[in-house]
Amino acid sequence: IESRHNQSEEETLDMLMGQRKIRTAVYSGKKRERKYNTVPRLMDLCIFKLQEHVDDIDEVGDLDYDILEPVLERASPKTLMHIENLNEHLMIGRNNTSKLWEKHCQKEFKMKKREDMESWREMYERCTQERERKLEQLKGSLKQNYKAEENSRRQTKLAYPDMVAKPPREVAKRQERNGTGLPVGHNMKVVPGAAIPGRAR
Repeated sequence: IESRHNQSEEETLDMLMGQRKIRTAVYSGKKRERKYNTVPRLMDLCIFKLQEHVDDIDEVGDLDYDILEPVLERASPKTLMHIENLNEHLMIGRNNTSKLWEKHCQKEFKMKKREDMESWREMYERCTQERERKLEQLKGSLKQNYKAEENSRRQTKLAYPDMVAKPPREVAKRQERNGTGLPVGHNMKVVPGAAIPGRAR
């Protein structure tokens, strides 16, 4: 077997140039990996994992809010409410979820204010219900307007049901030739004793 040390300069150059021609794979999007300057603690890794799966959290046992705060900050209002309902201790005490609800209220209901003795979560629930009621009222109003418009169109179509409509050109020629045509706008409703146009007496 020939040693690589015995290769000529041309062979060595070709080998290096060939290595440079190899393309590096390029990936689009953001990398999900989190880089640490130091070796992360086990607790930090657990928090990071919980943040990724915050929507799957149910009961948390005796874990305090201080520990779960970075996880709950990632939760949507619906998820946060679900976690609170299963872990009521997160809503009481000196540190609790109140400031998280304050952020949600300021984000979605900037123009609203808290009522007397109302918590931030209660304000969020109240404003959400008010918004849903207004949306339902708007849907009902649009539905009524659409129904009224449809009824108006039907009445317009039925306004002159007994009047003769203008026939197509070929039909009009045949009617004129056979003497069976009626003038456009003529009332087709039969009146006793009235003569019918186009018929000989």
